[in-house]
Amino acid sequence: MKKLMFMASLALATATALAQGTVNFQTKISGFSSPVYDVDGVTLLSGTNFKAQLYAGLTADSLAAVGSPAPFKTSILKGYVGAGTVVLPWPGGTTVFIQMRAWNAPHETYEAAMAAPGGKWGCSNTISVMLTESPRPPADLIGLRGFGLIPEPSTTGLALLGGAAVLLRFGARKLLRVPVGRD
Repeated sequence: MKKLMFMASLALATATALAQGTVNFQTKISGFSSPVYDVDGVTLLSGTNFKAQLYAGLTADSLAAVGSPAPFKTSILKGYVGAGTVVLPWPGGTTVFIQMRAWNAPHETYEAAMAAPGGKWGCSNTISVMLTESPRPPADLIGLRGFGLIPEPSTTGLALLGGAAVLLRFGARKLLRVPVGRD
């Protein structure tokens, strides 16, 4: 009987030691609101046309995607994500850094949206959160600020920007009548 009780307590201790930490991936909860806007800064993201995902790491420089991408809410909750509990690969009690990233569909990942023509993406500030473990409620993401998406610049836009830089560089010399080679 003592052997059985010892094995049961050892199993319980092992399970507790390996318990993973959780966070509450909700961007609108009582007393806290963190909306996400499209590139115009006015239109709130809505539905499956946009995705959001948490990125987490033990340092602010080591963030990686955790959980699954989630769609945005619709109706009166446009601009908000309500994906619920996300399990992270660190035990409860660990302090981690978290950021929310959002992008437009049909891109499967934030990185794909950044690289694709017509991609739109954006990210929140990075916050630190102490993870909780079951049976306690998951940690809320208080302090996460709303943000707007950034459009992928077009090739034409980049060419115009480069041309303007060249004109500024060499046009300024001509306006100041500084001969080339005499700086």
